[in-house]
Amino acid sequence: MKNNQQNGNTTFLWLLVVFALLLFTVWYTNSPYFNFGKKDPTPEEEAALIAQGEERIIEITNKGFVPEIVEVHTYDTVTFVNHDTQASHWPESGKIDKDSSCEEFGSPQALNPFDQYSYVFTRAGSCNFHDKLFSFPFGSIQISDN
Repeated sequence: MKNNQQNGNTTFLWLLVVFALLLFTVWYTNSPYFNFGKKDPTPEEEAALIAQGEERIIEITNKGFVPEIVEVHTYDTVTFVNHDTQASHWPESGKIDKDSSCEEFGSPQALNPFDQYSYVFTRAGSCNFHDKLFSFPFGSIQISDN
C-alpha cells in the first residue's frame, strides 16, 4: 500500500512539473523575449522596411504632446516637432521616474522652437515618453508588428 501511495505522489509531482513547464513555455513564447523563427533584418532589409514605413508627427506645445497617444507599426518613424514658440522641450522615453518599457529613445539635445527629432521603432511594444525639461507632459506610443 505504501508503494502505491509513493508512486501516486511521484506521478503527481511529475505531472506538476510537466504542467509548470508547459505554462512557462506558453508564457515565454508569447513574451517579447522569444524570437523563434524571426531573424533580425540585414542593414539592407532594415533600410527597405524603414523606407516603407509611415511617419507620425507628435507636436510639442505649451500644453503638452499632441496627440498624447500614438499607434504605429514597427519601422514607422515618429517625429517630435516643437511648436512651442516660448520654450525648448526634450522628448525622451520612459516616465519621469526613469521607468522605461521599450527601446530607449530621446533627442540628443533640447528642441528649440520649430526643431524636430525623429526616431524609427524597430520592436513592438508600448513606449511611454515625457519631456525631460518639464514634469507635466507625458505620452505613449503603441508599436505593433507589421
